[in-house]
Amino acid sequence: MNVFQSQKLLDGNYICSKTCMKRGLKSVDYTKINLEQAKAHFDQVELGAKQWARFFVPRLKSADPSQKLKRFKPLYIAEDIGLMAFKEDRYKYIFFGKTEHFCVYRIDDLRGYDIQTSTKMKVSTKGASSKTEFFLFFYFSNVNGMKAFRCKFSRNKCYSMIGYFDSLFGLKSEKKSVYKESQKAAGAMKEAIKGNLVSPYPIENEAAYTEFMKSQGQYKEGDRKVWTERADSALR
Repeated sequence: MNVFQSQKLLDGNYICSKTCMKRGLKSVDYTKINLEQAKAHFDQVELGAKQWARFFVPRLKSADPSQKLKRFKPLYIAEDIGLMAFKEDRYKYIFFGKTEHFCVYRIDDLRGYDIQTSTKMKVSTKGASSKTEFFLFFYFSNVNGMKAFRCKFSRNKCYSMIGYFDSLFGLKSEKKSVYKESQKAAGAMKEAIKGNLVSPYPIENEAAYTEFMKSQGQYKEGDRKVWTERADSALR
């Protein structure tokens, strides 16, 4: 590796950015993970490709209503087997040379899903304006590899998705309070990250993060028995 082909990791190790990083997802910030975590994520993506082919491709083609996928691109949820997938599309030249990368998770491991926002300022000859973008942040427990990521959606889609996931676990969500409460959690999470309580790519100290999420009222519980049983059966 030369200086243009190397990526320095959190622990001082280097990986080849030309080949190694292509094995993982762009959602991972390699400056915040160590070599062991990078390898775990590469294995996660490799396994994800096999699980996508085994579980999700047949359901994309199936006409059986019981096997219908719930789609919030780039998320795909297979309720009948208790699994969900995060799909990343890449293109070598604009719209050509497409490759696909996947991370597959158990639905019962989804422990946090919260709205986050990012405001961009734009200055022109007509004056200054701002635009707020909405994201849904996901956190999974019991995962070796990428435990946390976020996806950009419209504000209304973020609301509807939180309502959907709450319904999976038998939780009640009120649309009016979702945004306000999630903003409190997002602000607290930023402070926690600054204080090195957690590293979001992936979460290093799962126990500490769990306690933090519980203290903020953002650690989702509910009834997960059916999702555990379905995932156990599918992955057996």
